[in-house]
Amino acid sequence: MQPSSQSSVLRYIQGYPENIVSQVEQLIVSNRLVTWFESRYPENHTIKSEKALFDYTMSFKNRYMKKTQPLSKVSTTIKFI
Repeated sequence: MQPSSQSSVLRYIQGYPENIVSQVEQLIVSNRLVTWFESRYPENHTIKSEKALFDYTMSFKNRYMKKTQPLSKVSTTIKFI
């Protein structure tokens, strides 16, 4: 993984304890992060687009939260305030 890729991955786990961040850093440096994920989570999900994510979220909402207001937005972007 390139250094810029490493820093972009690490920004998603900044709030985790230092021992976890260092473990992830070690996996990235040794080029084993993808292998670890594939062994830990062997089945990939089928959500590959924003539309598929929205459809999945709507079906979940309609099944478990029927009385809530309609969703206005579903996003894969993580924003920290």
